[in-house]
Amino acid sequence: MKQTFKLLPFLFVFFLVQCSWVHEKGIFFWSKSKNLIYNSEEIAYFRISPSRIDQFEDIVTSGPLTHPVQLSSEQWKDLLGNLKYVKKSSLGFFTDHIFSDGELEIIARDLPYILKSLPEDKILVLISKYDDIQSVISTEELTTALLWGEKNKVHVVFGKIKREIIDKNIGLDFSLWTDIRQISLTNVSDGTEISDTGSVQFQTIKNIPNRKWAIFDLEQLDQYKFKPRKRNEIRKLTDENDRPGS
Repeated sequence: MKQTFKLLPFLFVFFLVQCSWVHEKGIFFWSKSKNLIYNSEEIAYFRISPSRIDQFEDIVTSGPLTHPVQLSSEQWKDLLGNLKYVKKSSLGFFTDHIFSDGELEIIARDLPYILKSLPEDKILVLISKYDDIQSVISTEELTTALLWGEKNKVHVVFGKIKREIIDKNIGLDFSLWTDIRQISLTNVSDGTEISDTGSVQFQTIKNIPNRKWAIFDLEQLDQYKFKPRKRNEIRKLTDENDRPGS
């Protein structure tokens, strides 16, 4: 009886790992995730079946996935580098780039290789934990996203955007910071959204823009040219009546 009790925590952890959304571990809980394509210290890339994403087949136009393997690192920087997010706080609306400079460089560098390793029938899950400030007292922030190609479009759907990792131990354990909740395709607000800068096209869900789902037109790549950022650019906090994109 005592031995059974001692095994309970082990079995509980085993159960959680087996049921993780992106990991899909093998028989042994310490085996590497079958879905992991590649990871660095800060960023991990997983593949996942569309069937594991709620309502994917209902919302996304039926047809073959055509991942943008032709895009270069510079073109990925053009697409993702100007994206900003808006976060509501008690003081107003805070806005900043979704991917900081160092984070953007790593992602843009890796994506051309990652997508060539992504099966045509799978969706890419990007998980990034990054510390923009890199100081003793600063914390890492988590960003998660789905990415896939369809015809001449690139779809990027964000889950968490720059969500602070409070527990530093989580950031040190790969299995913990990559154990994320399912990313929703529907309009689910957690206080953050993509800022409407004028060049961002949002997917509409029941005639309402999902402001976490950006669509890029590969036939009009010129409109996404990366805008170099000012050195030591200050994150902007706006008044509630001056909401970006309103």
